[in-house]
Amino acid sequence: MTYEPHPQANQSPVPPKQGLPGWAIGLIVGVSALLILLLGAGIWGINALGRTLNDAMPERQLPTPESPAYPEPKRPGHDASEHTDGLASQAATDSEYIVSTTEKYRTARSDGTITQLVPGGDTVDPDYITAFLYVLTDLRSAVRFTPATPDNAAQLREYAEQTAEYERRFLAGEDLDVDITITRDDGSVFESDGKYRTKTP
Repeated sequence: MTYEPHPQANQSPVPPKQGLPGWAIGLIVGVSALLILLLGAGIWGINALGRTLNDAMPERQLPTPESPAYPEPKRPGHDASEHTDGLASQAATDSEYIVSTTEKYRTARSDGTITQLVPGGDTVDPDYITAFLYVLTDLRSAVRFTPATPDNAAQLREYAEQTAEYERRFLAGEDLDVDITITRDDGSVFESDGKYRTKTP
C-alpha cells in the first residue's frame, strides 16, 4: 500500500488572528482623551490670555460728540438754550463793535484827530481816509439789516472780522485792498482804490 500524505499535511499551521490587547486599546483611548483635554485647555488659556492683555491695555479713545473733533451739537433742553443764548450774546457784541468802531472814526474825522491815528499824519492822502470811512459805513449799514439774533450770529461775526481787519490796515498805513465808487447826494462821484498814499509837500 502506498502512503500519500494528505494535501495539507506539509503545510505549516496558520496561527489564529489576534487583535490588540485590551490594555493597548485602553492606552490609545486614554491618550486621545488626554490630547483632547490638553487642546481644549490650550484654547481656553489663549482666550484668557487675550482677555487679560486687552484689559491691561488702555482703551483707544475714539472721537465722541463731546470731543473737539466734532462741532458742538445743538441739544434739546437746557444745553440748547445755553447755546442759543451764547450765539445771541455774540451777535449783539459783534453788532455793537461794528457800530461803535464806525462812530469812533467818524467822530475823529469830525474833530480833526483822525490824522493822528494813521502813520503819516497830516501828509496822508485824504482820499485814503475817506475810503476807510466809506468801508466802515458800508459795514455799519449792513448791520442795520442784520438783527443780532442767533441765526445771524455767523454773518455778524464775519462783518466784525472785516471791520477789525480794515481798522488794522488803516492804523498800520496799509492798502485797504478795495475799489470804491460813490455817487454823493450832490451828484459828485468819489473813487478810490484804497491804496495808502501821502501828499507831496
